[in-house]
Amino acid sequence: MLEVDDVHTYYEHSHILHGVTLRAQAGAVTAILGRNGVGKTTLIRSIIGFTPPRRGTIRFGGEPIQRLPSYEISRRGVGLVPQGRRIFPSLTVAENLEIGGAARRAGGPWTRDEVYRLFPRLRDRSGHYGGQLSGGEQQMLAIGRALMSNPSLLLMDEPSEGLAPLIVRELAATLAELKKTGLAIVLVEQNIALALSLADTAYIISKGRVVFDGDPERIRTDEEVRTRHLGV
Repeated sequence: MLEVDDVHTYYEHSHILHGVTLRAQAGAVTAILGRNGVGKTTLIRSIIGFTPPRRGTIRFGGEPIQRLPSYEISRRGVGLVPQGRRIFPSLTVAENLEIGGAARRAGGPWTRDEVYRLFPRLRDRSGHYGGQLSGGEQQMLAIGRALMSNPSLLLMDEPSEGLAPLIVRELAATLAELKKTGLAIVLVEQNIALALSLADTAYIISKGRVVFDGDPERIRTDEEVRTRHLGV
């Protein structure tokens, strides 16, 4: 579904991604792991079009997207749950979801009622402003907003960041439910246990390069891989 080939991304003169190549299959969870500051968020920004790569190719559904504006990438079926949630604090829960569905793709399953079914707490708080929600509720809203566009691929950047352990467990259950629907997910996550519990394949990035790709089980069982590339 997603093919990233030899991508080089810069911030002005700073070379951040050095030839990153990866694949994300339809209906699967692809985990992107690595220490802070190694280029994981830059990879997400490159895929969605916020920071287009200077070299390399990104294909979605076989079509190159690396030169498209981010709104066009979204319309083709790529959803984003950004790091830090980035919900609109001065809009209500219902209004945040409405914005997420403004460019809804036809034929998909996600409506506001379906989001409320997935996150009943959002229904209870539909009239509350985004800034009045807890961190966990804001993360639910960020996921729901992304789903409203009916994506076939969901990019998630550090969804467990700043959440209490109980909320992280709820998040894991939600992601497992989304996986069962056949939604492809690219998951950038510092919580290694969470990522590996869901992943079908895993990549580790270090200093802007892919240093591991393969079976998540190897990361679980190979202490050398964890120590060398993840610092755990």
